[in-house]
Amino acid sequence: MRFVIIAMLLVATPSGAGQPYSQSLAQCAALMDLSNRRAPDRRSGGKGMRMTAARDAYYAAAVAQAAREGHGDGLKRVAALYADAAADWDGRGMLFVFSEEAQDWFRYCGKLAAHLGFQP
Repeated sequence: MRFVIIAMLLVATPSGAGQPYSQSLAQCAALMDLSNRRAPDRRSGGKGMRMTAARDAYYAAAVAQAAREGHGDGLKRVAALYADAAADWDGRGMLFVFSEEAQDWFRYCGKLAAHLGFQP
């Protein structure tokens, strides 16, 4: 079963494949918060709150994963990875979230979370 899940992740991974899980998780965290960063007032609404919760779940998983990968200060590492990813996602424009690439990333993030055993 684990082989099947890993195979699915390899087939369904966007261009960030082959990088440490902590980096992918930080990218997912930043992606989940993209629309909230663009329109901060939406954070208090239902979907905004769900996306904030998803961001927090990916962020916490990234910190834990960074520790497992041997990074001394997982919080510091993930903060830097998150900042870089947020700048990258934000730089892709307002309509990026509707692109096929973004949809691929959302699917990948969901599969990664399932593979690592957490619910965003």
